Amino acid sequence: MPAANMSSALHRRAGTLITDIYGPARWAALKNGTIAWVRPHSHTKFDEGAPNGGINQDTSLPYRLATTETSYAHDPGTETDLEMTGR
Repeated sequence: MPAANMSSALHRRAGTLITDIYGPARWAALKNGTIAWVRPHSHTKFDEGAPNGGINQDTSLPYRLATTETSYAHDPGTETDLEMTGR
């Protein structure tokens, strides 16, 4: 993972999808009232519930449609998501 003060995306080889994006670290108030050093983390899931196992029968390719996007407050020190911030 890159330095906590930089934006980053988990890069995949050509032809695949980026599922996770991390923003720069900052101080933020969590829902429990504490202040924490966190990075915004966005996670995207694709083709959930798609017919035919997620493969388009006309093209034999995956649909690659974003179906769920979830945001988190991510702790760069422990590499864990502390809480969900949006869906």
